[in-house]
Amino acid sequence: SGFGANTVIMAHPETAQKDGKIVYSIFGHNDSVSVANGDVINKGDSFATVGSEGRSTGPHLHWETRLAEPGLAGKDIFKHEVSMTVNPLKFC
Repeated sequence: SGFGANTVIMAHPETAQKDGKIVYSIFGHNDSVSVANGDVINKGDSFATVGSEGRSTGPHLHWETRLAEPGLAGKDIFKHEVSMTVNPLKFC
């Protein structure tokens, strides 16, 4: 993806849909990441710093929320056309 090597993909299993789809958040263009695959991130935790990695015109946070088929994890959601962008405010 064009988000750079320091992309964080966070699954939100507590928001699983009736059809089994899982909500994921993608945070891209980070300068650094302070979490590893499988870590649990809690509300208020810092997990990355804003940067301009990948295809970017300047430092910023790129945040997407996607709905993906169950069983997809990590960067696999970029390899399949089964994910779709959703409005994150719907899940607040």
